[in-house]
Amino acid sequence: SLATAASEPNTINGMSGGVLLSSASPLPEDVTITWEDGSNDNPYSFTPESSSWLPFTLTQGATTLTDSIRLELTPLACDDPEAANFEASANCYGGPCSYLGCTDISACNFDESANTDDGSCFFPPSFSLGDDRTVCDDGPVTLSVNAVGLNVLWSTGETTPTIEVESSGIYSVTVSSEENSCDSESIPDHSFLGKNDSSAYFLSNATFNWPNALSASTAAGGRLASFESLLESNTVFNWLPNTADQPYFGLFQNTSSASYSEPGGGWEWTSGVPLTYNNWGGSEPNNSGGAENYGHFRTDSDWNDIPATSSYRYIMEVSCQDICVARDTVQVNFIDCAGLCGAGTTWDPITETCTVETPDEPSGNCTLFNLQELAEGYGILLEHAEIQDTLIIDLQNQIDDLNNQLNSCSEND
Repeated sequence: SLATAASEPNTINGMSGGVLLSSASPLPEDVTITWEDGSNDNPYSFTPESSSWLPFTLTQGATTLTDSIRLELTPLACDDPEAANFEASANCYGGPCSYLGCTDISACNFDESANTDDGSCFFPPSFSLGDDRTVCDDGPVTLSVNAVGLNVLWSTGETTPTIEVESSGIYSVTVSSEENSCDSESIPDHSFLGKNDSSAYFLSNATFNWPNALSASTAAGGRLASFESLLESNTVFNWLPNTADQPYFGLFQNTSSASYSEPGGGWEWTSGVPLTYNNWGGSEPNNSGGAENYGHFRTDSDWNDIPATSSYRYIMEVSCQDICVARDTVQVNFIDCAGLCGAGTTWDPITETCTVETPDEPSGNCTLFNLQELAEGYGILLEHAEIQDTLIIDLQNQIDDLNNQLNSCSEND
């Protein structure tokens, strides 16, 4: 008789490799199995793309039996405990891991290790001081930036959004955002301990075993603290309100490390910082009782190894993000506009232009020499084309005035 397909679906764990299907017992020589693609292989090898029904037909002489096998594909899980999508209870590992952070390279807090954006990006302030300026020296120039809610520092030392300058020079301004993780001393469920130039430190309000402390600190936006010197370790310890808390920090014994040995081999920081310094107390670490794979403070500030089942508060470290900074410069040139006016003209500070003087000749005559000087004066103005907007030169009116003077001169002049 023909064999029938199993009534329960076959569950295939993983999506990265092929699947090999075969009958539970050898088929009779006169029975042929035919798969959906026309293959008669037994066992049958293929690579599924998704969960699906796989039909097949058994043929014995003129008799056929058609059935299907249900293939349920379970995606491979992430095997990194530091990843956001780590699944401790998964059956099969080797799948993609998700690392949260800012993935925009133009952001101030770009995280090159992140592959999944968590919406935390913040960017340099956007502003401009405009083009360089050449202006007359009869008044100050106002420089300003739109800096609502931002920190402003001018090269003059002033910290207001608007300044006035009265001398030529290059002026710069630095505008910085206030989004700096070390500026905040308030994180839910944690008490602030202190901060240095690179990190801020917090103490958890609740107690945890070490693996849960690791997860809780990451969820709170930080990590279990690591110490790179005796000074740093003692400084943080001295911030503790009660040394009897004996809190955890980010030291653990990696039992998968090539350097692992009991009791002193394989110790690492969760931050990935090399363990070049330690502050073990007395005979520590000693792995007393076995499975003491985690570090914490003793009441005397020395370190001790302890099992995962112990429950303590933990010290969380939050790295200071670089303050988001933007800078711009502008050059201001003050010039003697009155000195640019040629013979026969005078500077009018009200209209900010050179005005033509009425020829002081009773006969209405003037000299060609004076007219040449006047024309040369206009030539000087035209050479300073960058200040034409400031001077508001109406060239056509000036030419008309010059022509009027020429017409008033006698042909003999």
